[in-house]
Amino acid sequence: MRRIVNYGVLVFMACTFISCNSRKNKIDYVDCMIGTGGDSNLIPVASVPYGMVQLGPDMALNNSGYKYDKASRHIYGMDETTRIFGFSHTHMSGCGCGDFKDIMFFPLNTEGLLDANEFPAQVHSEFSHEQEEAEPGYYKVNLLDSDIDVELTATKRCGMHQYVYPAGASQQLVIDLKHGHNAGCT
Repeated sequence: MRRIVNYGVLVFMACTFISCNSRKNKIDYVDCMIGTGGDSNLIPVASVPYGMVQLGPDMALNNSGYKYDKASRHIYGMDETTRIFGFSHTHMSGCGCGDFKDIMFFPLNTEGLLDANEFPAQVHSEFSHEQEEAEPGYYKVNLLDSDIDVELTATKRCGMHQYVYPAGASQQLVIDLKHGHNAGCT
C-alpha cells in the first residue's frame, strides 16, 4: 500500500510540475468581458493591480456601466453594435454610476467645429464587439463612424491613449471637462 501512495504522490507532483511550466501564460486565461452583461456595471478597463487609473470606454453619459451580454450573443446569434461616447481614466466597476469627476476624451476626424448646443450628444461613435480587444492592462476598439483605432493602456500612476486616424483625415480630440460633473453620483 505504501508504494501505491508514493507513486501517486510522484504522479501528482509530475502533473503539477508539467502544468506549472506550460508555455501558456496565466494571464491568457483572463476574460475581461466577464460581468459586463446585464446590470453588473463592470467595464473592460486597462489597469494594473493597485493602480491609480482604470482607462476604458464610456457607453452612457450617466452610467459607469458597460453593457455586453456575450452569452446572449452566442446563443441568439446577435452581432451587437452600440455607441461609445468617449474614454475616461477612472472607472469604478460595479457602482452603477459615474464617479470621480472623470474627464472624457474622444477622437474625431470631422472638419469644422462642433455645435455647442448639440454637444455632447453629437459626439459618439458606433462600434462592434468584433473589433474590440480587452486584456489585462490593455483595451482596443475601432470607432466605426470615423474609422479611428483607439488603444488604451495603463501604468501604476497614469494612463496612455493612442489614436490611429485614417490617412489624410483631420485629427481632432474632444476633451469633455463637464462629463464627470454632469454624470457623476456625487
